[in-house]
Amino acid sequence: MIYRPLFWTAYWCEDWLHSSNYRGGLSGIVISSASAKTAFCLAYVIGNRVKSGGLQGMKVVGLTSGRNLEFTKGLGLYDVVVEYDQIGEYFKERNVEERWLYIDVAGNEGLNGKIKDCLGQRMVTRVKLGFTSHSPGSLRNEDPEEETELFFMPEWFATRRLQLPVKEIIKGQNSAWAEMMHDCKRWTELERVYGADKVMLAYERVLRDGFMAAKGYVWSMWDEPVAVRARL
Repeated sequence: MIYRPLFWTAYWCEDWLHSSNYRGGLSGIVISSASAKTAFCLAYVIGNRVKSGGLQGMKVVGLTSGRNLEFTKGLGLYDVVVEYDQIGEYFKERNVEERWLYIDVAGNEGLNGKIKDCLGQRMVTRVKLGFTSHSPGSLRNEDPEEETELFFMPEWFATRRLQLPVKEIIKGQNSAWAEMMHDCKRWTELERVYGADKVMLAYERVLRDGFMAAKGYVWSMWDEPVAVRARL
């Protein structure tokens, strides 16, 4: 419920990247909004590819806000976690010959411009994967000359269905899902809310304080689970 659609986006995005040999070989991948579930699920799948020996020398860098810095580090899914304000300092120390792929989960054009300036010619391409930021900066017009790619999971999945046997797809998905369900237990804490009044209070709290990255929110307009089962 919490992870399924987000995990499959990440799973097939990694498959898409792997199909191109990660754009011909990279030094690393930079992922914005690193505390978001789509982002760290992608880091997880890439990490599994590295552990299996199918990907050598790949560094995954997560970019996040100061508020979510400790949570993102605690996931243990990124090689390095960098606060947004420290992006320039981090890449200033990196080799100018490196090649980086930027996965844009935040969708904030102000942030994207900063990352582009920091990476310069080292950025192979930018892959648009999400839109977690709703700030005014996210509404700015994009640079038409910037190299960008859009990953759309249903489109890629349709392509893979023509390339791979259905049994192979199902087997791969089942294996990946079972492994993720085992490993994800420590990532987030579920917050269950039942009943219309309590859901409204929870919604107002989130509007006021924002979502907590460490939480997985499950809200139901039904009353407590026991009462629901009684009705059924």
